[in-house]
Amino acid sequence: DSDSDIETSRGSTPTSIPDWYLSLHWPQLSPRHQRSAIEQLRETLRILGALGRDTYHRQNNTSDTSDSAQRRRRRSRSRRSSRSIGDVYTLHRFLRARSFNVQLAAEMYTQMMQWRKLYSIDELLVCPQGNDTRDKSSVYYLSRFNTHEQHQWNEVYRQGYHKTDKQGRPVYIESIGGINYNKIVNAFNNNNNNGDISNIVENRLYLKTARSYEYLYCCLFPKCMRDLNRNTASENSEAIVIDQITSIMDVGGVRLIDFDSKLRGLLFKFMKMASDNYPEVFIIIYIYIFTFVLAID
Repeated sequence: DSDSDIETSRGSTPTSIPDWYLSLHWPQLSPRHQRSAIEQLRETLRILGALGRDTYHRQNNTSDTSDSAQRRRRRSRSRRSSRSIGDVYTLHRFLRARSFNVQLAAEMYTQMMQWRKLYSIDELLVCPQGNDTRDKSSVYYLSRFNTHEQHQWNEVYRQGYHKTDKQGRPVYIESIGGINYNKIVNAFNNNNNNGDISNIVENRLYLKTARSYEYLYCCLFPKCMRDLNRNTASENSEAIVIDQITSIMDVGGVRLIDFDSKLRGLLFKFMKMASDNYPEVFIIIYIYIFTFVLAID
Protein backbone atom coordinates (compact mmCIF):
# COMPACT_ATOMS: atom_id res chain seq x y z
CA ASP A 1 0.00 0.00 0.00
CA SER A 2 1.21 3.48 -0.78
CA ASP A 3 1.20 6.31 1.72
CA SER A 4 -1.16 8.19 -0.56
CA ASP A 5 -3.91 5.80 0.54
CA ILE A 6 -4.16 7.85 3.72
CA GLU A 7 -5.70 10.59 1.62
CA THR A 8 -8.49 8.35 0.29
CA SER A 9 -12.03 8.59 1.53
CA ARG A 10 -11.72 5.31 3.43
CA GLY A 11 -8.30 6.10 4.88
CA SER A 12 -8.98 9.57 6.24
CA THR A 13 -11.60 11.00 8.53
CA PRO A 14 -14.87 11.62 6.64
CA THR A 15 -16.06 15.21 6.46
CA SER A 16 -19.63 14.32 7.51
CA ILE A 17 -20.52 12.69 10.79
CA PRO A 18 -23.03 9.78 10.64
CA ASP A 19 -25.92 9.23 13.05
CA TRP A 20 -24.51 5.95 14.37
CA TYR A 21 -21.34 7.69 15.54
CA LEU A 22 -23.28 10.42 17.35
CA SER A 23 -25.64 7.95 19.01
CA LEU A 24 -22.79 5.66 20.05
CA HIS A 25 -20.61 8.29 21.68
CA TRP A 26 -23.27 10.53 23.23
CA PRO A 27 -26.69 8.84 23.43
CA GLN A 28 -28.02 11.52 25.80
CA LEU A 29 -28.63 13.91 22.89
CA SER A 30 -30.25 13.29 19.54
CA PRO A 31 -27.99 13.43 16.45
CA ARG A 32 -29.81 16.60 15.36
CA HIS A 33 -28.99 18.41 18.60
CA GLN A 34 -25.39 17.21 18.48
CA ARG A 35 -24.91 18.51 14.94
CA SER A 36 -26.40 21.83 16.03
CA ALA A 37 -23.91 22.00 18.91
CA ILE A 38 -21.03 21.24 16.53
CA GLU A 39 -22.07 24.07 14.25
CA GLN A 40 -22.44 26.44 17.20
CA LEU A 41 -18.96 25.50 18.38
CA ARG A 42 -17.52 25.95 14.89
CA GLU A 43 -19.11 29.39 14.57
CA THR A 44 -17.91 30.42 18.05
CA LEU A 45 -14.35 29.37 17.25
CA ARG A 46 -14.52 31.11 13.87
CA ILE A 47 -15.54 34.37 15.54
CA LEU A 48 -12.72 33.97 18.08
CA GLY A 49 -10.27 33.22 15.27
CA ALA A 50 -9.31 29.97 16.96
CA LEU A 51 -10.67 27.36 14.55
CA GLY A 52 -7.93 25.03 13.34
CA ARG A 53 -7.62 23.73 9.82
CA ASP A 54 -10.04 21.02 8.78
CA THR A 55 -7.89 19.44 6.10
CA TYR A 56 -4.63 17.55 6.27
CA HIS A 57 -1.84 20.04 5.70
CA ARG A 58 1.37 18.99 4.00
CA GLN A 59 4.60 20.78 4.84
CA ASN A 60 6.89 19.24 2.24
CA ASN A 61 9.55 21.13 0.34
CA THR A 62 8.38 20.91 -3.28
CA SER A 63 11.10 23.08 -4.79
CA ASP A 64 13.17 20.01 -5.68
CA THR A 65 11.37 18.25 -8.56
CA SER A 66 13.96 15.53 -9.20
CA ASP A 67 12.77 11.91 -9.30
CA SER A 68 14.74 10.99 -6.18
CA ALA A 69 13.28 13.93 -4.23
CA GLN A 70 9.76 13.00 -5.30
CA ARG A 71 10.32 9.39 -4.19
CA ARG A 72 11.57 10.60 -0.81
CA ARG A 73 8.50 12.80 -0.40
CA ARG A 74 6.17 9.92 -1.27
CA ARG A 75 7.86 7.59 1.21
CA SER A 76 7.73 10.12 4.04
CA ARG A 77 4.35 11.63 3.19
CA SER A 78 2.35 10.15 6.05
CA ARG A 79 5.07 10.83 8.63
CA ARG A 80 5.34 14.47 7.57
CA SER A 81 1.66 15.29 7.84
CA SER A 82 0.26 17.58 10.44
CA ARG A 83 -3.19 16.39 11.38
CA SER A 84 -6.62 17.87 10.89
CA ILE A 85 -7.64 19.67 14.09
CA GLY A 86 -10.76 21.51 12.93
CA ASP A 87 -12.88 18.66 11.57
CA VAL A 88 -16.29 17.72 12.95
CA TYR A 89 -14.92 14.69 14.83
CA THR A 90 -12.38 16.78 16.73
CA LEU A 91 -15.05 19.35 17.60
CA HIS A 92 -17.33 16.53 18.73
CA ARG A 93 -14.66 15.16 21.07
CA PHE A 94 -14.20 18.55 22.71
CA LEU A 95 -17.95 18.86 23.15
CA ARG A 96 -18.10 15.42 24.78
CA ALA A 97 -15.27 16.38 27.10
CA ARG A 98 -17.34 19.34 28.30
CA SER A 99 -20.75 17.61 28.35
CA PHE A 100 -21.84 19.52 25.24
CA ASN A 101 -21.46 22.93 26.86
CA VAL A 102 -20.50 24.95 23.79
CA GLN A 103 -18.82 27.79 25.70
CA LEU A 104 -16.71 25.45 27.83
CA ALA A 105 -15.79 23.41 24.77
CA ALA A 106 -14.77 26.58 22.91
CA GLU A 107 -12.60 27.63 25.85
CA MET A 108 -10.97 24.20 25.98
CA TYR A 109 -10.38 24.17 22.22
CA THR A 110 -8.90 27.69 22.27
CA GLN A 111 -6.47 26.69 25.02
CA MET A 112 -5.49 23.65 22.97
CA MET A 113 -4.67 25.84 19.97
CA GLN A 114 -2.56 28.11 22.18
CA TRP A 115 -0.75 25.07 23.54
CA ARG A 116 0.00 23.82 20.02
CA LYS A 117 1.47 27.19 19.10
CA LEU A 118 3.49 27.46 22.32
CA TYR A 119 5.16 24.07 21.85
CA SER A 120 5.26 24.14 18.01
CA ILE A 121 3.27 20.90 17.92
CA ASP A 122 2.71 21.12 14.16
CA GLU A 123 6.47 20.71 13.64
CA LEU A 124 6.84 17.47 15.62
CA LEU A 125 6.39 15.23 12.58
CA VAL A 126 7.93 17.57 10.02
CA CYS A 127 11.62 17.05 9.33
CA PRO A 128 13.37 20.44 8.91
CA GLN A 129 14.50 21.13 5.36
CA GLY A 130 18.13 21.59 4.43
CA ASN A 131 21.32 19.58 4.30
CA ASP A 132 23.68 20.12 7.25
CA THR A 133 21.97 23.22 8.59
CA ARG A 134 19.26 21.48 10.63
CA ASP A 135 18.60 23.05 13.99
CA LYS A 136 19.23 20.34 16.58
CA SER A 137 17.27 22.38 19.11
CA SER A 138 14.05 22.16 17.06
CA VAL A 139 11.10 20.29 18.51
CA TYR A 140 11.47 17.70 15.74
CA TYR A 141 14.86 16.60 17.05
CA LEU A 142 14.11 17.15 20.74
CA SER A 143 11.11 14.81 20.45
CA ARG A 144 13.10 12.02 18.80
CA PHE A 145 15.51 9.64 20.55
CA ASN A 146 18.69 8.21 19.09
CA THR A 147 19.25 4.45 19.25
CA HIS A 148 20.94 4.55 22.65
CA GLU A 149 18.32 6.84 24.16
CA GLN A 150 15.47 4.74 22.78
CA HIS A 151 17.00 1.59 24.24
CA GLN A 152 17.41 3.27 27.63
CA TRP A 153 13.84 4.60 27.49
CA ASN A 154 12.48 1.14 26.70
CA GLU A 155 14.33 -0.22 29.72
CA VAL A 156 12.81 2.24 32.20
CA TYR A 157 9.35 2.68 30.64
CA ARG A 158 7.90 -0.12 28.52
CA GLN A 159 5.00 1.08 26.40
CA GLY A 160 3.79 1.07 22.83
CA TYR A 161 1.07 0.10 20.36
CA HIS A 162 0.43 -3.54 19.51
CA LYS A 163 -2.04 -4.52 16.78
CA THR A 164 -5.77 -3.67 17.08
CA ASP A 165 -8.85 -4.83 18.97
CA LYS A 166 -11.89 -6.50 17.35
CA GLN A 167 -13.32 -3.10 16.38
CA GLY A 168 -10.12 -2.11 14.61
CA ARG A 169 -8.93 0.36 17.25
CA PRO A 170 -5.18 0.53 18.06
CA VAL A 171 -4.23 -1.24 21.29
CA TYR A 172 -1.89 0.68 23.57
CA ILE A 173 0.04 -1.32 26.20
CA GLU A 174 1.99 0.23 29.02
CA SER A 175 3.85 -1.20 31.99
CA ILE A 176 4.37 1.16 34.90
CA GLY A 177 6.00 -1.37 37.20
CA GLY A 178 9.57 -0.41 38.04
CA ILE A 179 9.32 3.18 36.81
CA ASN A 180 11.72 5.37 38.75
CA TYR A 181 12.29 9.09 38.22
CA ASN A 182 16.05 8.96 38.82
CA LYS A 183 16.39 6.06 36.37
CA ILE A 184 14.56 8.08 33.73
CA VAL A 185 16.83 11.10 34.18
CA ASN A 186 20.00 8.99 34.30
CA ALA A 187 18.97 7.18 31.11
CA PHE A 188 19.45 10.47 29.23
CA ASN A 189 22.39 11.80 31.19
CA ASN A 190 24.96 9.96 29.05
CA ASN A 191 27.57 10.44 31.80
CA ASN A 192 27.23 14.20 31.50
CA ASN A 193 27.52 15.66 34.99
CA ASN A 194 27.33 19.31 33.99
CA GLY A 195 24.55 20.23 36.39
CA ASP A 196 20.94 19.17 36.77
CA ILE A 197 19.46 17.99 33.48
CA SER A 198 16.08 16.93 34.87
CA ASN A 199 14.29 19.92 33.30
CA ILE A 200 15.85 19.17 29.91
CA VAL A 201 14.85 15.52 30.16
CA GLU A 202 11.30 16.36 31.22
CA ASN A 203 10.94 18.77 28.31
CA ARG A 204 12.14 16.14 25.83
CA LEU A 205 9.84 13.48 27.29
CA TYR A 206 6.95 15.94 27.15
CA LEU A 207 7.59 16.61 23.46
CA LYS A 208 8.05 12.90 22.75
CA THR A 209 4.70 12.16 24.38
CA ALA A 210 3.03 14.87 22.30
CA ARG A 211 4.72 13.46 19.20
CA SER A 212 3.28 10.01 19.95
CA TYR A 213 -0.23 11.49 20.00
CA GLU A 214 0.37 13.35 16.74
CA TYR A 215 1.66 10.12 15.19
CA LEU A 216 -1.47 8.36 16.44
CA TYR A 217 -3.73 10.87 14.69
CA CYS A 218 -1.65 11.33 11.54
CA CYS A 219 -0.60 7.75 10.88
CA LEU A 220 -2.13 5.05 13.07
CA PHE A 221 -5.77 6.14 12.94
CA PRO A 222 -5.76 6.59 9.12
CA LYS A 223 -4.00 3.23 8.67
CA CYS A 224 -6.48 1.44 10.94
CA MET A 225 -9.41 3.05 9.11
CA ARG A 226 -7.92 2.13 5.75
CA ASP A 227 -7.37 -1.50 6.75
CA LEU A 228 -10.78 -1.89 8.40
CA ASN A 229 -12.75 -0.22 5.62
CA ARG A 230 -10.94 -2.24 2.98
CA ASN A 231 -12.39 -5.39 4.52
CA THR A 232 -15.90 -3.98 4.97
CA ALA A 233 -16.13 -1.89 1.82
CA SER A 234 -19.32 -1.92 -0.21
CA GLU A 235 -21.04 0.59 -2.45
CA ASN A 236 -23.70 1.51 0.12
CA SER A 237 -21.66 1.30 3.32
CA GLU A 238 -20.38 4.33 5.18
CA ALA A 239 -16.72 4.64 6.04
CA ILE A 240 -15.99 3.46 9.58
CA VAL A 241 -14.33 6.07 11.75
CA ILE A 242 -11.59 5.17 14.22
CA ASP A 243 -10.48 7.94 16.57
CA GLN A 244 -10.05 6.16 19.88
CA ILE A 245 -7.74 3.51 21.32
CA THR A 246 -7.99 0.61 23.73
CA SER A 247 -5.45 0.86 26.55
CA ILE A 248 -3.99 -1.96 28.65
CA MET A 249 -2.06 -1.00 31.76
CA ASP A 250 0.22 -3.45 33.56
CA VAL A 251 0.70 -2.45 37.20
CA GLY A 252 2.65 -5.55 38.14
CA GLY A 253 5.76 -4.75 40.17
CA VAL A 254 4.61 -1.26 41.11
CA ARG A 255 6.29 0.00 44.28
CA LEU A 256 4.91 3.00 46.10
CA ILE A 257 8.42 4.00 47.08
CA ASP A 258 9.21 4.69 43.42
CA PHE A 259 6.25 7.08 43.04
CA ASP A 260 7.88 10.09 44.63
CA SER A 261 6.69 13.65 44.05
CA LYS A 262 8.89 14.13 40.96
CA LEU A 263 7.61 11.00 39.21
CA ARG A 264 4.01 11.78 40.10
CA GLY A 265 4.47 15.29 38.76
CA LEU A 266 5.93 13.97 35.50
CA LEU A 267 3.15 11.40 34.94
CA PHE A 268 0.50 13.96 35.89
CA LYS A 269 1.95 16.34 33.30
CA PHE A 270 1.60 13.65 30.62
CA MET A 271 -1.97 12.80 31.64
CA LYS A 272 -2.97 16.46 31.72
CA MET A 273 -1.56 16.93 28.23
CA ALA A 274 -3.72 14.09 26.96
CA SER A 275 -6.92 15.15 28.71
CA ASP A 276 -6.57 18.84 27.79
CA ASN A 277 -5.42 18.52 24.18
CA TYR A 278 -6.42 15.02 23.02
CA PRO A 279 -9.75 14.47 24.81
CA GLU A 280 -11.86 11.33 24.53
CA VAL A 281 -9.07 9.26 23.00
CA PHE A 282 -9.03 6.38 25.50
CA ILE A 283 -12.24 4.40 25.14
CA ILE A 284 -11.42 1.36 27.30
CA ILE A 285 -8.72 0.97 29.91
CA TYR A 286 -7.88 -2.50 31.19
CA ILE A 287 -5.69 -2.81 34.26
CA TYR A 288 -3.77 -6.03 34.79
CA ILE A 289 -1.24 -7.20 37.33
CA PHE A 290 1.27 -9.27 35.44
CA THR A 291 4.78 -9.06 34.09
CA PHE A 292 5.67 -9.18 30.42
CA VAL A 293 8.43 -8.13 28.06
CA LEU A 294 7.41 -5.63 25.38
CA ALA A 295 9.73 -4.64 22.57
CA ILE A 296 9.03 -1.22 21.09
CA ASP A 297 10.13 0.03 17.73
